[in-house]
Amino acid sequence: MTDKATAIAAIRKRADQVRVPIYKVCEAVRVSPATLTRWKADPEAARWSTIGRLENHLSKLEAERAISALHMEVL
Repeated sequence: MTDKATAIAAIRKRADQVRVPIYKVCEAVRVSPATLTRWKADPEAARWSTIGRLENHLSKLEAERAISALHMEVL
């Protein structure tokens, strides 16, 4: 299992990779964007369940991007 600081950094990186602002990812799972700012200062304050919700939403966005890229290749 990864530590919380690493998981939080990965969330931010994944959001950048799919080109979605982190606040949009947060809003989609009903987490205040300020929460991630607080977590940066104190990663242990993060709940694994909330980290999981953010990761799940990012997985969905990544899958949508992959499908979109495949459609563009076909055209």
